[in-house]
Amino acid sequence: MALGPELGLPHHIPICSPHAWHADGEPCPSIWRDVVDGVKVDSDSGRACTDTVRYECRLGAGCLRQINEIRNSVCVSVSETRLLALAKNRTDFEGPETMPNSSDRFEGKTAIVTGAGAGIGRATALRLAGEGARVVATDINADRLRQLVEAGGKADIVTVLGDITDQSTAQALLSAAGDKVDVLVNNAGIMDAFLPAAEVDDATWARVIAVNLTALMQLNRTILPVMTAAGSGAIVNVGSEAGLRGSGAGLAYTASKHAVNGMTKHMAFIYGPSGVRTNAVAPGAVETSIEAPFKSDFAAARIGPVMQATMPPVAQPEQLAAAICWLASDDASNVNGVILPVDGGWSAV
Repeated sequence: MALGPELGLPHHIPICSPHAWHADGEPCPSIWRDVVDGVKVDSDSGRACTDTVRYECRLGAGCLRQINEIRNSVCVSVSETRLLALAKNRTDFEGPETMPNSSDRFEGKTAIVTGAGAGIGRATALRLAGEGARVVATDINADRLRQLVEAGGKADIVTVLGDITDQSTAQALLSAAGDKVDVLVNNAGIMDAFLPAAEVDDATWARVIAVNLTALMQLNRTILPVMTAAGSGAIVNVGSEAGLRGSGAGLAYTASKHAVNGMTKHMAFIYGPSGVRTNAVAPGAVETSIEAPFKSDFAAARIGPVMQATMPPVAQPEQLAAAICWLASDDASNVNGVILPVDGGWSAV
């Protein structure tokens, strides 16, 4: 596929990034560099596709990240292919995905991943599959599950379509996994429009707590007996930076993620002696499909400046997947009850 002309770029310039490719299907040998809609990209010639690229911020400060986009005068990390698509106001940029396969840490193991159709869940499912796991993936969106399977290629990925707040979905996941579950990644979650205590409505509160907290309890309750009977298992709950502070979201989301941390520590203490480890990651800002609009002017005025001053660049889902898979692997066999910030240092502020 000739991508250059499609984006208004010369034929002879290779578009190159970790997710880019030549028209003949071969990996790009060097990083593409030029000016795309005013965003200056400069790099030394001949570097590998995965090397660091430097973009120049509009504010004049250099942002040294793997890939960066200028968004509201702030450098945030996005994939280079996504940057090129954004430069032309396109959202349909597609290409082959690579699944990390640095080891066979999960060979012969079965992993369940919720919210696997996009973002952190998708990246985690692909990484687990790439490292040998049989992955049982669930999502509420059938098209996303289909795309996940396509991205996985020959990987062993079984999908379960369903709403994670429905107990029947938990049972369906257990049935699809069979008599063995080695890893459970509770990733599915939703935001709360940053509604503070005086403005949150009952419907928002109920839905956020149902998805972010009650669904975790139900699935953990369903899977734990299988893990304890086997005498082993690893559970990773996806929490949030909002579970470590009060300035990261609205009331419902903040409360739900603080509760996830408490659930994680309780389960680690209770089931650790039975061979089941429970940990959580606390992501900061991550490029996902989750919508997070400010529907409260009061909260925006209070939280917005704090985020602008302290929040690190937006992370990629694959960065979170790496941490989740480490916690789920035997490499973290002595790690139990940890809430691991994966936030670019935000929690240090």
